[in-house]
Amino acid sequence: IGLGWRNYVSEESLKEIVVSPRLGSNPAAIRALMKKLGDDHVYLLEKLHSKIYLGASKAVLGSCNLSDNGFSDGGLLESAVDLDDKKMRSALADKFDEYKKEAQQDFPTHQAKLNRLEILEVEYAKAKKAGLLGTTEGLSIKKFELGSKRIHIVGMKVEIREQMMTMFAST
Repeated sequence: IGLGWRNYVSEESLKEIVVSPRLGSNPAAIRALMKKLGDDHVYLLEKLHSKIYLGASKAVLGSCNLSDNGFSDGGLLESAVDLDDKKMRSALADKFDEYKKEAQQDFPTHQAKLNRLEILEVEYAKAKKAGLLGTTEGLSIKKFELGSKRIHIVGMKVEIREQMMTMFAST
């Protein structure tokens, strides 16, 4: 997850999230989520790599991290599938619940989460100092296609925010 997460989901509709506390996630973004949602609605799962976005009537499954880098033209090619099939959405919701349970075992207390975030902050600072973290400044939309069953994202920025928020409204 990156600091740009607010550009792609409505803060009001976001209820809970499972995130990876590993390098690649911005520790400041995780802390912002914990402040916004409360610690008991932000779950840390060490081995998480999956990206499942669940809305009230749709789900998106794909490679895109919830960040400017994942949803905009940061030099990476991203793909995702927009699913409105009730059975598939239910299966993804079950998988999300499995991830939450595993995360609660990984980091069962507030202090355990804070300890892991402190480690991530050190790793993140070292990676930033070494120039290993990219930038997404000056990004623009390159391609965005929303079909009946697919969403293919190669480039997306704030201009698409309303479409994403509409897709996941009333979570």
